[in-house]
Amino acid sequence: MMTATTFVVVVILSLCVCGGLSSCSREYSREGFRSKVIRVEGGWGYDIFLDKKVVIHQPFIPAISGAKPFPSKKSARKAAQVVIDQFIDTGSPSLTKEMVEEILKDE
Repeated sequence: MMTATTFVVVVILSLCVCGGLSSCSREYSREGFRSKVIRVEGGWGYDIFLDKKVVIHQPFIPAISGAKPFPSKKSARKAAQVVIDQFIDTGSPSLTKEMVEEILKDE
């Protein structure tokens, strides 16, 4: 049976390891790749890590004209997930305009 003190220690350690509850539940990872949504001026972007090294820093929406950030955490997170899946499945991390439009359609 877990004591109250032990429970508090486990919760604190979990928060330290995960960097907060939101990081644990919203991060996407697959085969050594991991994404992190980042706050940028005017919106959201993402970083893609391979192991612990940043391999893609994307502060704006790719495949569209202009340097516009993603309008929400949700769309940036979804784009990062698609990029990771695309890279693993095809070897290319690029997104097409149609892929971006699909990601942004619910905004």
